[in-house]
Amino acid sequence: MTEKPLRPLALFTPLPSATEPSATEPSATEPSSAEPSSAEPSSAASRNGPPGDRPRSRRALRLLCLTEMVAVMPYLALKVHWVTGGTTGLGDGALADAPAFFWLNMLTVGLAVGALGVGVFLAGSRSLRAPAWPLLLPTWVGTGLLVPVVLAAPVAGLVLLLGADGGGEAQAAGSGSAPLVQPWVFGVVYTGFTVQGLALVAALALWVRARWGGALAEPVGNRASAPGPGAVARAVAAAASATVLAAAVPHGLWAAGTKVPLFERDAFPFGVGVRLTEGVHVLAAVCAVLGLWALLRPAGRRVRTGTAMTAAWIGTGVLFTGAGWMLLTSVVGPGRAGDVLRAPTPVELLWAVQMAAAVLIAAVAVRAFAVTAGGRPPAGTARAGG
Repeated sequence: MTEKPLRPLALFTPLPSATEPSATEPSATEPSSAEPSSAEPSSAASRNGPPGDRPRSRRALRLLCLTEMVAVMPYLALKVHWVTGGTTGLGDGALADAPAFFWLNMLTVGLAVGALGVGVFLAGSRSLRAPAWPLLLPTWVGTGLLVPVVLAAPVAGLVLLLGADGGGEAQAAGSGSAPLVQPWVFGVVYTGFTVQGLALVAALALWVRARWGGALAEPVGNRASAPGPGAVARAVAAAASATVLAAAVPHGLWAAGTKVPLFERDAFPFGVGVRLTEGVHVLAAVCAVLGLWALLRPAGRRVRTGTAMTAAWIGTGVLFTGAGWMLLTSVVGPGRAGDVLRAPTPVELLWAVQMAAAVLIAAVAVRAFAVTAGGRPPAGTARAGG
C-alpha cells in the first residue's frame, strides 16, 4: 500500500523535545552494540541536558536574561511616559496628540513587556520542558527587530555623533522642520536595543543548545533515515527564495543611495542608519535563502544543522519584522509624520510580499529541522520524492 507523502508545510510543526532520542543515537532502553549498557551518558545527551545539570550555563543564562530585562527598561519607561501624555524627548509636543502616535506607542509598550516576559521565561527552570513554540515565535520577532539595530546602530550612532549624517536620522519630519524626537532619545533607545539584542541572542543560543544541541551540532546529511523534502516543499522554497532575493534588489539600491523607479520615497530621510538597515535586509535575504537550501540539500554534504538553522532563523526574522514594522508605520503614520513615513503603494506591496515569503521560508526550514532532528518521519509518513 502506498504511504502518504510528508506534509511539507506545517507552521506549528511539533519539534523534538529536549530529552527525545533520535534514530541515530542509542536509546536509553536499548544499549548500543558498540558499547556496554553501563557506559557513561553520551556527549549528545549531556549537551541536551537541562541548564540545572550545568550550573555554569544556568548562571550565564540567568545573567544574560537579567541584562536583557534591564536594557529594555529605559525604552519601556519612555514609551509609558509618552502614552500617558508626556512630551519629554519629542521634538514637537503636538505629536503626542495624534491617535496613531498613541497606538503605535502602545504597540511598542506591548513589545517591551513581551521582551521582559521572554527574559523571565528563559531564566526559569521550566523553560526546557515547556512547549517550544510559545517562546520561539516571540523570540523570532524579537531577533528580527533587534539584529538590524545591533549591526547598524553603533556605526550610525558614531556618524550621528560626529555630525556627518547627511540624511539626518533625527530629522524625520522633512527639511526645515523640527525633528520628531530629540537626538538624545536615539542614544538612549538604540543603546538599550543593542544591549538587549546581544543579550537576547546569547541567551537564546544557550537555551537552544541545551534543548537541541545534539541535533544542531550534526551535519545536515547525517540524518539519512529522515524523509527528504517533497516536490511541494521544494517548489514553495524555490518560489519564496526567488521572491526575497528579488525584493532585496530595491533594498540594496536604497542602501547605496540610489533612486528606485516606482519605489521612490522622496520625503523619507535616508540617513546612514536607514541605509545601513537596508543593507542588513539584503544580507538577511541571502542568509535566509542559503540557510533554507542548506537544510534541503541531499545527504552527505557537510553543513552543520545549527549553522543552516541560524541563517534561516535570523534571515527570515529580519525580513518579516522589518517589512512588517515599516508597513505598519506607513499605513498608520502619526500626524505630520505620516507624510514622511507613508510609502508609495508599490513599496507597501513589496513589504507585504516580503513578509509572506519570509514566513514560507521559515515554515519549510523549521519543518525540515523538526523531521531531521527527530531522526525519523512522523507516523504515517514516508520519504517523498522531489
